[in-house]
Amino acid sequence: MKNTSLDRLTIIIKWLFCLSLFGIALWSIQVAPDWTGFARQQTPIQGLFLLALISGLFEKEIWTRLSQLTRLPSLLLRLLIPLILTVLIFIVTPPDLPGSIIVIIGFIIFNLLLLAVNLVLKDRTRTGLGNLAVSLFSLLFTLLVVELLAPTLTQAIASAQRQAAINRATSAATAPLDANSIPAESSTPVPVSLSPQTEIIQAGGGPAWGLQTGWGTNTDTILRYWMDGVYDNEIEYNSLGFRGPEISYEKPDDVYRIMLVGDSFMEAREVAYDDTIYAQLGNLLKDTQTSDGKKIEVFGVGATGWGTLQAYLYYHNEGYRFAPDLIIHFFIINDVVDNNPQQFYKDRNIDFAITDNSVQLLTDGSAPQEQTANPGERWLNALPAPVAQTNIAALLRRIIAPPRESVTLGGSLGNAHPQNYIFVREPDIEGYPEGWRRTQRAYEIWANEARQNGSEMMVVAVDISVERITEISTYFPDEQQNWVWDVDLPFTRLSEILSPLNVKLISTRQRYADYAASVNQRPFEVLFYTQDGHWNPTGHKVTAELLADTLLEKSIVIDR
Repeated sequence: MKNTSLDRLTIIIKWLFCLSLFGIALWSIQVAPDWTGFARQQTPIQGLFLLALISGLFEKEIWTRLSQLTRLPSLLLRLLIPLILTVLIFIVTPPDLPGSIIVIIGFIIFNLLLLAVNLVLKDRTRTGLGNLAVSLFSLLFTLLVVELLAPTLTQAIASAQRQAAINRATSAATAPLDANSIPAESSTPVPVSLSPQTEIIQAGGGPAWGLQTGWGTNTDTILRYWMDGVYDNEIEYNSLGFRGPEISYEKPDDVYRIMLVGDSFMEAREVAYDDTIYAQLGNLLKDTQTSDGKKIEVFGVGATGWGTLQAYLYYHNEGYRFAPDLIIHFFIINDVVDNNPQQFYKDRNIDFAITDNSVQLLTDGSAPQEQTANPGERWLNALPAPVAQTNIAALLRRIIAPPRESVTLGGSLGNAHPQNYIFVREPDIEGYPEGWRRTQRAYEIWANEARQNGSEMMVVAVDISVERITEISTYFPDEQQNWVWDVDLPFTRLSEILSPLNVKLISTRQRYADYAASVNQRPFEVLFYTQDGHWNPTGHKVTAELLADTLLEKSIVIDR
């Protein structure tokens, strides 16, 4: 006698198994950025794999119905569908994906074995208990096959992930990143024998908001800042802690206010006030107005050593009081390491605690770590030890949360500023994943808060030039063997962070390259002080012109 309850239990077991596979696929797609792009490329392939797998789990009634619709024998359909899907997989599989054939063969074997078990014991000859037993046996047998194939599949996927990253980095690079492409004299770091000097001319205090950002600038202070033979400037700070004329918190009704925020590039001690980007941008916009007739007001604030989190804390505690209509943050390559100070600066006693919608400054370096695992990784971490040690669990971890290969800064790598390794795609530099995560959270919180305050936000990614990055990539060839450098990596990651926030990202690379070509020089040499890496007056000028053009293109300002 047929046991309906057992038949239903059999169906439930089969489809729970199918749904769990779908869940694994969705997890792997959701965490695609952590795969270095591998999962995103493989989304259609994963779907076809799952269809091939589930085709072996369909109930007899489904195959019967398909047989009636297609007028093909049920057995033939069960054999044809996995084969057709396999052909489609071959068609959509990228040619540069090593190990894909192994994966495909594994799933073919997977399906055929499951199919064989069901064919040997036909449904109509079994009781409900028999159907349940066969289904359980089929699933266990399938899991056993996967357990045996898992090490090979895991190795193939790991190889594919790395190769995909290398291919993308190579295609993204606009200059060869290898030692042979650089003149011999540029293949080692050039030591800087000079360091900036400071002399206080008029002593003042420090801004109150400095306690809320870790440190600030100066107030009512005049100092001399110079580097022998390079620059020599008198720097004056107003009562609000930034350079330039005093600005009231109260914004006049006929003013459109633009606030530039950053680090030492905004403090800009290397140039006179009239040469700063905010002074030059203000001059460029003095004969323009907004579409509703408002005049433009520009000011800039920043402190040496700030990262994105501290720039946000300035806005949160002080900058919002100026009611800026537009906030422009300048992302410099050291921002990511500055956002994770306890990893990269052992002499800094600050850290940050980030919650869902706030950033807290800590002065004892004891920021609690957030739970950064994705749902799939948390599920894997919760598995019982015997299950977690299986080959299947290792395969799932490689798919859902691949382990990162990290390099600890030390030895000769410690001789270069860790900011230089922002361009390294693989291996991970210890501290960078956390630094990028904090950077993302800072922008998410900042953009949301700015929007609530009625402000628009933009980010400028300051590019030091492809040539400069290429030189840096050759500094330590012995320690950097097989490293994957990607000159576009910071901009790519910033785009992924800012696009969902509807925050415009402005790249300086093309404008810098065009200007350098017009004077027959290299961007880094013509726009930056090579002795300390900051903008020279020309760098400030060219960047200000880029911003003015961007504001005109977006119709934020218009000609009179």
